[in-house]
Amino acid sequence: QMLEVTVDSEISRENIIRLASGMGYHVSIKEDGDDFILTIDKSSGHQYTPHPKRGRNGEKSSYSADYIVYINSNTIGQGDDALGEILMNSFLKTLIDAHPLPGKMIFLNRGIFLTTQGSKVLHSLIELEKKGVTIVSSGTCLDYYQKKEQLAVGQITNMLDILETLQNASKVLKP
Repeated sequence: QMLEVTVDSEISRENIIRLASGMGYHVSIKEDGDDFILTIDKSSGHQYTPHPKRGRNGEKSSYSADYIVYINSNTIGQGDDALGEILMNSFLKTLIDAHPLPGKMIFLNRGIFLTTQGSKVLHSLIELEKKGVTIVSSGTCLDYYQKKEQLAVGQITNMLDILETLQNASKVLKP
């Protein structure tokens, strides 16, 4: 059985590919102007089982857990912003050595400033990603702050993926 889906954005294309691939379906892609035509081979599917956490180069991480870190600001706390930046930097540096590591980190609102060019904590986030932590930033927030082209670590996601991640997490940490 084949299912054909047409979408007009890269984010939608990637979401459908991720969903179909996660269910074991084969997906082929054809571009038609600004549209992407995805053909999903449903006959190749199987019972869904979650994939193990993988790092940037596809390696399995034995350190990842099913908790997530949810960051919606580029600072921690509501005091002085300079102190909040110091605390965020310290939190991310400390997280690198945590065991277990989170399975995913979600960046929303002003948190996306941490994953884009010019961030003082990029080195920590890159190290976390290398260790197998999935890092995602809200496409809506990146668009709002006009930072989509400046994303320097992780991938772009949408509210559906964020909601599903939050629903399925055993624990959510919000610094």
